[in-house]
Amino acid sequence: MRPVKLTTKVFGYTPAKNDFLFEKRLQNYIFDILMQYSRGKSALVFCSTRKGAQEAAHRLSQTVMAFGRSNPFIKNREQQERLREASLSCSDKQMQSYIPYGVGYHNGGLSMKDRNLIESLFLKGDIQILCTTNTLAHGINLPAHTVVIKSTQHFNKEKGLYMEYDRSTIQQ
Repeated sequence: MRPVKLTTKVFGYTPAKNDFLFEKRLQNYIFDILMQYSRGKSALVFCSTRKGAQEAAHRLSQTVMAFGRSNPFIKNREQQERLREASLSCSDKQMQSYIPYGVGYHNGGLSMKDRNLIESLFLKGDIQILCTTNTLAHGINLPAHTVVIKSTQHFNKEKGLYMEYDRSTIQQ
């Protein structure tokens, strides 16, 4: 049972020379998709790896940095001030630089303190964009208006190759 109707959009992009390069190239499309579909509301960006989530957050924060005061992820000065203060309490230096732009990432490599901080900021709506791995979909309830699944593939360490996610993982 879904309290809100789910709408699904699937976008296809030109392949690259290999899966790794294709995954990197997908970073170029995230901002435009968010601008078109999230309409100023919260969004989760699922990435297949921890590094991918960090890179997506980095790319998004760099993109909105160019907007200056018209950052689309910041609604008002109060939010901006709360984010600035919150960034000072984050021990992850990389994340510390993204938080003031309304962007964060979440993965198993973060300390519990930083994970709790990021989850709290996202739930309050201060961080509008959260880039994460699919482990977030298991057991943590962070409702979002828009969900972007950056790639339908993940790297399987045992097999040493990229494999498609199954449909139930995508829906979750």
